[in-house]
Amino acid sequence: MGQQQLLLIVLGLIVVGIAVGIGINMFSAAETEANREQLVAALTSLGIMAQEYYNTPVMFGGGNRKFKNWKIPKSYKKFEGGKFKVKSNNKGQEVTITATGTAKGRNNRKKVTVEAIVKPRSMKIKTVN
Repeated sequence: MGQQQLLLIVLGLIVVGIAVGIGINMFSAAETEANREQLVAALTSLGIMAQEYYNTPVMFGGGNRKFKNWKIPKSYKKFEGGKFKVKSNNKGQEVTITATGTAKGRNNRKKVTVEAIVKPRSMKIKTVN
C-alpha cells in the first residue's frame, strides 16, 4: 500500500472513532433526561395522591388536614425508574418526596435526583442532580 492509502485508512479510523464517541455521549445524555422525566411524572402523581390523603377525613383513610402518616403506595415500591423517600415536616403541613433514579445525573457521579415539596394547595418539583 502507498502512503496515501495508509493515510486515508488512519483518517477514516479517526473519524469513525470520533463518531462513536459522540454517539455514546448522546445516548447517555438521552438516558439521563428520560430517567429524570420519568421521575418527575411519578412525583407529580405521588404529590397528587398526597394532597388527596391530606384532604380526606380520617374515617375515610385520610390524614384529616395533615400529611403526617402518608406513605408511598405499594405499587411504587418496585418502580423501575428509581426509589422514593418521604419526609413529613412543618407539623404535617408539608411533605417532601425525594426520587433517586437509575441513571447518572449531571455530575456523572451520583444518580439522577428529583425532589417534590408538596403542600395542601401547591406542589414544587425541582431537579437536585
